[in-house]
Amino acid sequence: MGLLALGLLHDPDDGGEYFTEAFKHYGYYTGQDFVVLGSRLGLPEKPIRAFIRKLAIDQKKITDTINHSYMPDDMKGRAIQMVKDRMQALQLLGPEAS
Repeated sequence: MGLLALGLLHDPDDGGEYFTEAFKHYGYYTGQDFVVLGSRLGLPEKPIRAFIRKLAIDQKKITDTINHSYMPDDMKGRAIQMVKDRMQALQLLGPEAS
């Protein structure tokens, strides 16, 4: 249930998929996995965390867009639930870096 079509983190040692402790614990990708990905790409942790927090703040805009779309109502409900689930997973960021 990683919620992505492809693996997020490549293990440089064995060439397979690398899983963070958060993934091992929850069984799906969390905000912590994206912090690790950003770090591997050379991005500072603070802006990654800030972006994830901003996504949570903008969640209402996303759900409003879905509600005002031409999707059938049952599809709107599933899409909104998917957004809520993904946002909840992203909020699992682990400890702040020192």
